[in-house]
Amino acid sequence: MIVSLIAFAVEIGLIIGTKLTTVNPVQLLPFDVVPYLQTYFMYLIPNLLLFSIVVFSIVLLSRNIYTGFISIVLIWLLKEIASRLIGDEGLANLLIDPFGENAVQYFTRYWAVVEQNTLSLPSQPIIFINRLLWIFIGFIIFTATFRWFSFNQNPFLISLKTKNSESETKDNFGNIIKIDIIKLKFDFSFFQQIKTSWKLSQTDFIFIIRNGAL
Repeated sequence: MIVSLIAFAVEIGLIIGTKLTTVNPVQLLPFDVVPYLQTYFMYLIPNLLLFSIVVFSIVLLSRNIYTGFISIVLIWLLKEIASRLIGDEGLANLLIDPFGENAVQYFTRYWAVVEQNTLSLPSQPIIFINRLLWIFIGFIIFTATFRWFSFNQNPFLISLKTKNSESETKDNFGNIIKIDIIKLKFDFSFFQQIKTSWKLSQTDFIFIIRNGAL
């Protein structure tokens, strides 16, 4: 919700920018709110929703914030590779793009400069299908993460290192001291999960603020 409001503030900033005194009104078309709303609801909101779910799910399961950032780069690379393999002429190329830019480039590739400066973004049915498809995929990812995640599970890790099956056994049982260990009590209640989520979000927020300028 907060990110969508920030994106909406960007749209407001673009509108205000056209009203500045330093802008030549002769170079601008009459004000029309439709292109702004079209960009916001057709591209910004679906992309924010999809990639927020992807990053949230990966970070939640891996317990590693860097994995979420890397996943977006991997998605973009896979999208570019798939587009090159499939080619520009095909329905699949318009649907496999989670960003929605392939469809826009396909329908605007023959536009003249005048058309690019005066016309709104295309709104063909295939673009709506692309947006609905990836929103549905994001919903599936969110549902699977919700069903799979548990606070007491180990993080999902992918390691390229192979562990040696042979292990050494040390003979250090000569001097055994009896120690009374405090028995821990685990609390996985709903209230405790909410409390843990809040603490984790505070930690991640402080980490991003302190390291954002590096």
